[in-house]
Amino acid sequence: MARRVDMLTRVARIGKPFGVNGEVTVRLLTDVPEARFTPGVTLRSQEGDLELKAARVHGKTWLLSFVGVDDRTAAESLRGRELEVEVSSQETPDDSEEWFDRDLIGLVCTGPNGERLGVVDSVEHPPAHDVLVVKTEAGHAARVPFVSSIVLSVDTNGIELDPPGGLMNPDLEPDH
Repeated sequence: MARRVDMLTRVARIGKPFGVNGEVTVRLLTDVPEARFTPGVTLRSQEGDLELKAARVHGKTWLLSFVGVDDRTAAESLRGRELEVEVSSQETPDDSEEWFDRDLIGLVCTGPNGERLGVVDSVEHPPAHDVLVVKTEAGHAARVPFVSSIVLSVDTNGIELDPPGGLMNPDLEPDH
């Protein structure tokens, strides 16, 4: 029998505290918060694991509380943490237009004429929109906004890009 391997997937970034009882606001990085934020789940971060005590929606904002985080001061110390959960390697997003970071990393990026531009090295999640970090053929890291005007298509064989002039510039110094 094959062993199931779980992988970590980013689900949220902790924002400011909410109230005085240890709740925090979060910026969602998942489209299925109801499935990811169940009491008792372990949310992982570089700073340490957190056990979810409760999750609720207040207006349009998700609020989370964690075991052992019982006041505003403790909640403030969590600000900025990126949270990840273990997800089965067999799980795929419900929407065919969405991708887990793990599925994008390693994909070859080509231009509209089929020329090889580089390989996805990582995915960043700044506030405006996701960004593909592409290690170019010249050896530098190009940060490509994951928007439909630039990312023309994505499938398991690769990503077709139409980058604006200079974004993939091979004349830049290589990143080391």
